[in-house]
Amino acid sequence: MGASSEQPPLKKTLLVITITLTFAVIFFLYIQSTFHILRIKGDSMAPCLENGDILLAVSKKNIQRFDLIVFKDPFSPNNNVIKRLVAFAGETVTFKNEQLFINSQATSWPDSTDGKQALQQDLTIYTPQDSCTVLGDNPFCSKDSRHFGPIPLKLVWAQVLFRLWPPKFLHASK
Repeated sequence: MGASSEQPPLKKTLLVITITLTFAVIFFLYIQSTFHILRIKGDSMAPCLENGDILLAVSKKNIQRFDLIVFKDPFSPNNNVIKRLVAFAGETVTFKNEQLFINSQATSWPDSTDGKQALQQDLTIYTPQDSCTVLGDNPFCSKDSRHFGPIPLKLVWAQVLFRLWPPKFLHASK
């Protein structure tokens, strides 16, 4: 009689463990597919991001102008690239006399960038449908839309939330 009275608690315990493990796996998979830890390689986003910085990014949600975005390199899809989103489809980016214009409207660079001072060459880039224009904060060593043109939005997969290491303030968006 003692053995039969022990089985229901054992079944309950196994059920609780099974449900807990199932939810833990689902939660883990959700976190893995939503949040991403990235390490900066290179100086194209200095001074905002430095070589070796560790960032937390989230799968793209509501990306806005001047957000730091993560996309697949158009020429090397196994590599990820982090740049600042400057323009959306249908917009024209012009840089003339150290002033950034988007659709002929003077636009301020985010406070965190030296791009305005460093980007001395004049340029005009039209952003076609289903694309966006990206620029590095340090244009002297950045390969960006000035070199490869606007990128297809389908290559954009995340946006930077914040820097994990070293701990210092990050202007991810304007």
